[in-house]
Amino acid sequence: MAKTYRKLPSILQSTGISFLSTAASLLSTGAVISLSNAPKAIADDAKGNIKFTADNAAQVFLNGSPIKDLNGRTTTNDWRKPFEFKGLQLQQGKNVLGIAAWDQESIAAISGEFVMPDGTEFGTSDWDKWLVYNADKNPDKNNNGKVSGGNFLIGETDPLVNFADRLRVPSDWNSDDFSITDDLGGEWRKPAYVNEKTKGAHYPWGNQTGDSTWIWYPNSESGGEEKTPNKTGDNTWWKVNFALFRFEFECKLVYCNTDQGWEDTKLRVIEPDESPVLWNNIQSDQFPKGEITAIFEGGTLSFDSKYKGGEYSPDFYVNDIPGNTIDNAGLNPHFTGSFAGDGSMTFTGLGDTRLSGKNDFEGDTNIQEGRLIIESKKATPSGNINLDEGAILRLQADDINLRKTNTKITIQNQGKIGIAGMRVRINSDIEVLSGKALFFVDGNLGRAKKDSNDIFIRPQINGVISGNGGITKIGDGSLTLTKDNTYKGVTRVSVGNLEIADGASLDSSTDVTVESGAKIDFRSDNTISNLKGSGTVELDLNSDLSFGFSGDNFVFDGVILNGYNSSGGIVKLGGGSATFTGINTYVGATNLNQGRLKVTGTLSDSTAVSVVSG
Repeated sequence: MAKTYRKLPSILQSTGISFLSTAASLLSTGAVISLSNAPKAIADDAKGNIKFTADNAAQVFLNGSPIKDLNGRTTTNDWRKPFEFKGLQLQQGKNVLGIAAWDQESIAAISGEFVMPDGTEFGTSDWDKWLVYNADKNPDKNNNGKVSGGNFLIGETDPLVNFADRLRVPSDWNSDDFSITDDLGGEWRKPAYVNEKTKGAHYPWGNQTGDSTWIWYPNSESGGEEKTPNKTGDNTWWKVNFALFRFEFECKLVYCNTDQGWEDTKLRVIEPDESPVLWNNIQSDQFPKGEITAIFEGGTLSFDSKYKGGEYSPDFYVNDIPGNTIDNAGLNPHFTGSFAGDGSMTFTGLGDTRLSGKNDFEGDTNIQEGRLIIESKKATPSGNINLDEGAILRLQADDINLRKTNTKITIQNQGKIGIAGMRVRINSDIEVLSGKALFFVDGNLGRAKKDSNDIFIRPQINGVISGNGGITKIGDGSLTLTKDNTYKGVTRVSVGNLEIADGASLDSSTDVTVESGAKIDFRSDNTISNLKGSGTVELDLNSDLSFGFSGDNFVFDGVILNGYNSSGGIVKLGGGSATFTGINTYVGATNLNQGRLKVTGTLSDSTAVSVVSG
């Protein structure tokens, strides 16, 4: 079943809600904003329905809490008598459906469908959107017949507690705060599936719920359609008698409930207007999280001099309408609420905009000026990131992972990414459009530093850096590039360390400049245009550095040396002249293939100098 989402309507105008500026709203003079209770008709429609069954038993959770069906049951143990749930109270943004399924003999499988009031439908036929976990600690030992205490009896009503000695259950498996790496020795996979169209499959159940597909823990990591395997072979499908299933879905604003329900929820719509909407003196005790929902529909939220700082806690829904903007006005607001929706957001203002709440909006994050500071891992942007000239993205929290596929970071001249958190990974590709992009790494993130788990804390860029511009490394910390980069501009190491990882490379057209006190480490063979500056070049893992590709004349006043147990060397290319004035200690070969190499400093006595004839 395909997912379909209805666009958020302009519910406030359509229901005749007036636009008021009252003392209770704490708005400055001239503010244009709507403040009202949502209509009860919408609240009454905000329901979710499930029809679901399992072979043989299951317990269903919504956002971490067990739910009761129409008959008051919290568990089911007869696949021919499906659960039915109606009137579920869905939370705004992401919701998590969690199902614990078990069987006392063989194979824990589920089938079901979920219908939302806006027409969104999904079910077990969307098998590739589910995750399944093998919670059965010892699947080979549980198929010993219906022996009390020897396996997973289907009549149990509190399985996660009473079967705890036989289970491994990640603490976040059915919640919003989810990490697939918290596996406790088990493994999250895409499920296997069968339906009435699968030939040669184990399919005794039929269509009990409206969705004829059944899913379970698969033999392979990728899951997919799975025909009946031989039980005597090395197969797991029939052995895993306790499985955890997880499905994430989005509920949009007018079809879901806050913690208090729509009847008690205040709305504020930020629309295009001649002047920005001004909210001032916002404090967390005045607008508690869950009581205010702000909807961006192309307008600007700004701050004026009456705003005195503090946490700004309302949640935001970002509609897919151009113009959504937050202007910090130089007053450094701290947003602790969540951002959701399918729109984009622009951040502007000469101060800091601080984000620490959950950030799930799907559109672009545009930084026009000032700093956008990501203060928690959950506040990491989900979509593309665009930095205008001079704008700054600061990754301050530990373990930030810009990991979403098909996303890109675009940087204009003098745009900067600052990194202060440990173990930051930038997996998105980066395009430097012109000039230079700045990468600042805090001095606490040294090249050799590790955490208590023996993991290097220095940041890595695991995407490809491309474009006509170049990069400049600043800050005393160390930055590692792990891909074959294609940007054409200058590579400048002004402060700290830049590491080109094993298997990574710079483009052969880039000039490399290493300033005094800075260092660049090459851990694989690389070819560059020119080498300049007075810093240090380290050749690790017996890597050779080829330079002079441009054919220009250049002078390098720094030193070239080898890393630990390495004997890397250099290769002079191009018709120009390269001059070394420093005390170089590398012990690998010095190969003059083209042009001229002039040494006014020194080379190591151990290097073998080779000059190609002609």
